[in-house]
Amino acid sequence: MHKNSGTTLQRARTVAGCFISSLGCGTIYVYSAYSTQLAERLDLTATQSSVLGIMGPIGVALLSFFAGLIVDKLGLLVPCFLGTTFLCLGYSYVYHAYKYSISVVPLIAVALVVAGFGSTLTYNACVKCSALNFPHRRGTATSIPMSAFGLSAFLFSTVAGVAYPGDTNGFLKVLAILTTGLSVVCIPYMKVYDTEPQHDAESEDSLLPDGTSYSYGTGPSESSTIQYRSSQDSLSVSKQVDEQTALVPSESDLVDIPEQDIGGLQIVKSKEFWSKFVVMGLLTGPGQMYIYCVGYVVHALALSSDIDSPAKVQSFQALQVAIISVTNFSGRLLSGVVSDYLLHHYGLHRLWVLVMASGVGFVGSVLAMNVYQVHHMWIVSVVIGLSYGLFFGVYPSIITDSFGLSRFSSNWGLVSISQVVASYIYSLLFGKIYDSNSTDDHDASGAICYKGPGCYSTSFIITAATNVVTAITLLFMIYRHRRTLV
Repeated sequence: MHKNSGTTLQRARTVAGCFISSLGCGTIYVYSAYSTQLAERLDLTATQSSVLGIMGPIGVALLSFFAGLIVDKLGLLVPCFLGTTFLCLGYSYVYHAYKYSISVVPLIAVALVVAGFGSTLTYNACVKCSALNFPHRRGTATSIPMSAFGLSAFLFSTVAGVAYPGDTNGFLKVLAILTTGLSVVCIPYMKVYDTEPQHDAESEDSLLPDGTSYSYGTGPSESSTIQYRSSQDSLSVSKQVDEQTALVPSESDLVDIPEQDIGGLQIVKSKEFWSKFVVMGLLTGPGQMYIYCVGYVVHALALSSDIDSPAKVQSFQALQVAIISVTNFSGRLLSGVVSDYLLHHYGLHRLWVLVMASGVGFVGSVLAMNVYQVHHMWIVSVVIGLSYGLFFGVYPSIITDSFGLSRFSSNWGLVSISQVVASYIYSLLFGKIYDSNSTDDHDASGAICYKGPGCYSTSFIITAATNVVTAITLLFMIYRHRRTLV
């Protein structure tokens, strides 16, 4: 890839452009802000709407591998052009389907997958461009577009709420135009400038798919660090502890301590991989179910509270999307700090953060079953959004600690498949339960549920049980890990 000479300011502008572009890439999380209106307009069941809700994530998660290949093989500009085109095509069809009442579910599903693929193309290009321009500070540089991904839903729900309050047609127009426009912004900034040669001691870091947070590995795996400490004298141990707290592993870390390097068929045969695969599904499934179906939760509570104004209902839906977006972003930042603190100050495994996430998620599920007023739904959104963010902020580091950094991207892609499977199962389950409690309303389009929390409470009983099972599984994994070190 050709590099131009450039100043730090020029490279900083490039990263800023990538941040702006990435704001249009996390729109998969904004589906709940218009899901019920789309379903009513096109006479869709809650099950059909729930399935449509996970089409965007499928485009992002399952196709991110192919997006990565395009970025690696064809450079940065081609995926930006393709991403802009796919975003425009995908959301434009959804907008026209709503405007002209074109109720062809398979085509809408394809359109959302295309939009999701466009998002991941642009997003991957932005992350790679940021990393290449700041090779010595790749963690910081790549965290900038990644954080924008998490804030995307907040931006769109806010802009549409101000520009088109209560107008779903206007909301979808903003979605089609603004995502495309933000993606176009990155094209002039897709330049890689020359920088000073990287220091030999700098560790190689990886680019993450699907809007997950970015982190450096902590050097060697925790088990390797403990073995190393036991085999060195006190002076070496003290030096190792100091080096391990640094942001970037030192050269002695890389040379003296063996690091895990597991991937390919070897990782698929590993029991540890499958335990990580299952845990990811158990933790992301309930969170994504709420994210993609919260529009129906708000709709049910609004009807039971005699709030029948479409503008008010949509404003409450947009509020939940914004809250989830902000708390998700906050959780991602918080979990990285907490996991490092627990590891370096108390020697505790990073899995303890996931136990916290399970506990927070359990509280969120219980609250969701017991909130009867739509005005109080913000509490549920804060708790579940935080739980979801806590998971994604630390799990990449856990995967790195377990299997090494050199093949992290491919390993993360394999583990991430579980979230798509889990999201589909839980969202489908929510739709089935919601539909079973709905009745045909001749004055409205399609079936309507007037039972308030009774429309969906069974779903959250299941997610609460899932959180308990997940916490128990994690505690067993922590116990097993401690036994291997004795």
